[in-house]
Amino acid sequence: MEQNLLSEVRKVSKKTFYLQEKNKNPPWLVNSLNELKKNKEIIITEADKNMGVVVMSTTDYIKEGLRQLQDASTYILLPEPPIMSSIWKNIEDILEKHDKLHYSFKGKQQLTRLAKYLLQLKEHSALRLGTFYLLMKVHKTPVVGRPIVSSINTVTYFTSKYVDMKLQPLYRLIPSFIESSHTLINFLEKTTFHDPCVILCADVDSLYPNIPTDIGIIMMKNSITNLNGELPEDTKLDSSEIDLICDLMQFILHNNYFNFGTEVYHQINGTAMGTPAAVVFACLFLNDLEQQVMQETRSTPFLYKRFIDDIFAVFQTHQEAEIYLQRFNNVLPTIHCTNYTISNKSGIFLDLEIYKGTRFNKEGKFDLKVYQKPQNKYLYLTPNSFHSKSVFPAFIVSELNRYRLCCNNDTEFNEVKLAFYKRLVARGYEDTFLSPLFSKHKQRPELLDILQRRIERKNRNEHSSEKVVFKIQYKPETRIMNLRNCIKLPDYIHVDDRYYNIFGRQDPIISYSNPPSISKFFSQNRKTLHNSIDSVNTHRNDIDSQK
Repeated sequence: MEQNLLSEVRKVSKKTFYLQEKNKNPPWLVNSLNELKKNKEIIITEADKNMGVVVMSTTDYIKEGLRQLQDASTYILLPEPPIMSSIWKNIEDILEKHDKLHYSFKGKQQLTRLAKYLLQLKEHSALRLGTFYLLMKVHKTPVVGRPIVSSINTVTYFTSKYVDMKLQPLYRLIPSFIESSHTLINFLEKTTFHDPCVILCADVDSLYPNIPTDIGIIMMKNSITNLNGELPEDTKLDSSEIDLICDLMQFILHNNYFNFGTEVYHQINGTAMGTPAAVVFACLFLNDLEQQVMQETRSTPFLYKRFIDDIFAVFQTHQEAEIYLQRFNNVLPTIHCTNYTISNKSGIFLDLEIYKGTRFNKEGKFDLKVYQKPQNKYLYLTPNSFHSKSVFPAFIVSELNRYRLCCNNDTEFNEVKLAFYKRLVARGYEDTFLSPLFSKHKQRPELLDILQRRIERKNRNEHSSEKVVFKIQYKPETRIMNLRNCIKLPDYIHVDDRYYNIFGRQDPIISYSNPPSISKFFSQNRKTLHNSIDSVNTHRNDIDSQK
């Protein structure tokens, strides 16, 4: 295998110059992109919820960032960066407290595997503060930013990854947990309802920064303790592990330091979107809050599910739904659902519109159809995009299957299918390419059966047969390589049981990763742009003078 790969690389090396010249971007495009990149008067960044690219003035971007960072209950502006040695000492103290820092080997003190993992960046030159940036919510009026703090290679990064890994099994045991709208479809297809009933759709306002840190830890621990009993016996956490996880989570929350421009901030409340443990912490916190509210109201909704901070529930009456929301909003002063709908006809949740249609009257099941935001730009891959050829039919058929699963009504499916076809044509696809694909989607009963089997497999903690993956970036050089032949396993491996645990019975799968896109070209530069802006203080003074 190694020799085959080396031989193929040598062949490609001889053609590298030719390939680079053939696939070279025209000078006008390169010059235009560089000109935009160097323009410090604008920021080019991503829109929230994958709604495309946003171009806005640097002044407005900084003003929106400062507007959020001036929330004194959540952020503090520091006169200078924190002392990193003190922060590392905090982790060591936590590990020492739980007897996880050292072990004795041949009379010498050695770091434990956990300590090595959590402290691996201690002497690393790449260690940095987090970077605060905004994803613009173009679907909101007025347009505001979703605050993200990139935590990669920060002092809390690997601690956060560890906590996330330990809590993932518990996170999936939350009674209201759903993985996606498809999981909700599975519940709705197996559940019958009857009038009177109302549909509640709500989302928690700015959940992550509004979780009170210390109370949040207590509520997270309540959830861990209550859900721990549902884990298989060999995976349950003992009390010392739970205490360690809570201490580490507290360390993560108390040490979120980051830059915005040349300024240094400390988040003193809530958790930052961008740290690995943010989702599990927020969801376990909300689970405890939900359990409190359910006990207080003594009402049992027909169905109650939540995707992170988005809630879908079916109550018997409008009054019951109102009481639940009122109690939910009264548990903590910072946690509220103000954006909600209660209807006896329909509701919108994620990418679904759920309503009482003909099926509800006949079978007691809600009708479903695809919901698409009016602001959606439908920026599908263009046919001339440099992707593997298999990607184009795959994403089209996959989207058709999603539409078919989300639409139980044939007429509504055909409408969204036709709209999808027209949008693809507008993006440059030919009818001769699209027509065969639009007949390849699966029928809804088959998709429901596949969905059910997938959920059952996850509930049993089973996976489809493991396969070795050969991952490589898709670019002109790798495009012409005969990789399938290169990584084909010798026959003796297929019949030798010793290799089964490594390779299974099949050849490795080739996985192509896409090279950085143009949007990535700009979004990565966003950090350089606003980190080099010395005028942040000027903007701050301008804002203060306008108050």
